[in-house]
Amino acid sequence: NNLKLENLAPTMAEQSNYTVGFFNVYKKSGWCFIKGQVTVVTTSTSLVQLATNIPIPEVGSVFNWTPSANGQNVQALGIVADSNGLRIRYGETGKIYQFELSYPCS
Repeated sequence: NNLKLENLAPTMAEQSNYTVGFFNVYKKSGWCFIKGQVTVVTTSTSLVQLATNIPIPEVGSVFNWTPSANGQNVQALGIVADSNGLRIRYGETGKIYQFELSYPCS
């Protein structure tokens, strides 16, 4: 039954730039849903691996910018999901970011 919500357990990467508050990955009816929260420990201008073993987007890659949960005029957090997993960059040191991605996957 492809209508069932499937809770997936991705592999979280060890890194020191971001602290993960929560991270959930679900699949349902050919769609992947990712929801998470991170706190920026040290801003990175390069993509930092957050998780692997997530469903690969059928469109190749999905990129999103998310604002900080701490208010306005703060550097946004860049998030990319692709065959390399979920990676993030930027954000402002000490700020909390909540993000959601959804994309078609097999």
